[in-house]
Amino acid sequence: MKKLLLILLCFPMIGFAQSVPQGINYQAVARDANGDVLINQALTIQFSVISDITTGNVSWQETHTVTTNVYGLYTAIIGGGTSTNGGFSATFDSIDWGASNHLLQVEVDYGSGYFDMGTTAFTSVPYAVYSANPGPAGADGNAGAQGINGTNGVDGAQGSNGTNGVDGAPGTAGTNGVGIAQDLSISGDTLFISSGNYIILPSSTPTLLGCTDSTAFNYNVSANSDDGSCATLIVNGCTYPLYVEYDASANTDDGSCATFIVNGCTYPLYVEYDASANTDDGSCATLIVNGCTDATAINYNAAANTDDGSCIAVVNGCTDFTAVNYNAAANTNDGSCCFNGDLCIGSAYQGGIIFWLDASGGHGLIAAPTDQSSAAKWGCYGAIMGANGTAIGTGNQNTIDIEAGCITPGIAADLCANLTLGGYNDWFLPSKDELNEMYLNIGQGNALGLGNVGGFAYNLYWSSTENGDYIAWSQSFTNGNQYSSGKSNNFVVRAVRAF
Repeated sequence: MKKLLLILLCFPMIGFAQSVPQGINYQAVARDANGDVLINQALTIQFSVISDITTGNVSWQETHTVTTNVYGLYTAIIGGGTSTNGGFSATFDSIDWGASNHLLQVEVDYGSGYFDMGTTAFTSVPYAVYSANPGPAGADGNAGAQGINGTNGVDGAQGSNGTNGVDGAPGTAGTNGVGIAQDLSISGDTLFISSGNYIILPSSTPTLLGCTDSTAFNYNVSANSDDGSCATLIVNGCTYPLYVEYDASANTDDGSCATFIVNGCTYPLYVEYDASANTDDGSCATLIVNGCTDATAINYNAAANTDDGSCIAVVNGCTDFTAVNYNAAANTNDGSCCFNGDLCIGSAYQGGIIFWLDASGGHGLIAAPTDQSSAAKWGCYGAIMGANGTAIGTGNQNTIDIEAGCITPGIAADLCANLTLGGYNDWFLPSKDELNEMYLNIGQGNALGLGNVGGFAYNLYWSSTENGDYIAWSQSFTNGNQYSSGKSNNFVVRAVRAF
């Protein structure tokens, strides 16, 4: 970005009997395009003395590396820089000022190449510098009144007026002396001799807004028009708007900026709440409504937008506690409630408890309401012809086959075959699968949620299914596992019947 510069040039005062310095003081204030002063910034300045505007020939060119101060001001001495060897004059003091009109071109490099800041014509020769490099002295002549300078320059050292001079009153020029100039100008600027300094003032001064009160905190030394921004007191605080701690009234950063702004909804009662946000951006829109958001749950809340973990899954079953199949875990009645006298699993019927029904619901199996023995043997070593049925409906035939092949009284099958209970005498020892249905539906298996309505012991029960010469199937009513057990073991017996 091209910067704006206010330039103030200064020339050292030349005494008549002093040596002449070969340099021109140059001062400027650097600003950016917004008018803000560039503080403590390094710049490279290139000065070019152009010998003639028509040709653009460079007589002398040099560069300076400068750094602005806290007010944006920097200083350079034209003639004291580093030559670029870009001009035809070997040195600055060898510039032939009297040969033609000269111009000064200023270029500034802010780090991305030189920007041309303009070229200013020297409408009069820089007086003190020119006197150090005058034209040739005239030939000897009579002393006269103060002479007018020759066409080639001012009087030379200790010379009388030459043939080109106009005789006047007696007098000669002093050593390295110069005539007394009252007004000189460079590109319309006026050169004044005052208090030992030549000062070039701009012919038109640009308006530079800022605080012009030197007692104010933000005093701007380069401002020439007060903009009302003067702050008389230091106000410490965070001066960076991107931080939570930002203080718009602060004019001096005190290092208190600590928390970078994170925008979001900062109110926990809203669905859009962002726990990482520290600055509310107005995005909070939906007030939280807690509840069960699972549409399959029994307590689903259609108005809820935030699940609170309260969802209760639907558990179907009989919820009538007077029914024989009442399910305490059920929360949704599925119409399965069964009462004594009904044909349903768990109800009392024909001298026992129904524990299995076929697809029609008109046929099933009934378990005796109590055990027939707590310790009876299966009995009879050696294979029993036909006593190997495992499926539902095979237990009665298994019992008949055991009774025909084994005459030992008091064994498990014999206890069932000779049982008369509830007016019924067609009881038998259940098969392997029939025994498992008792465990699941009215025993500890609790598959239907009825619980142990059959009042079974936590022990092993015999089935009527043989598994070899010396072993038969039994089932644990503690864990539901079925085992091949020795026929001589004493296990529990529960009789069943069909209807």
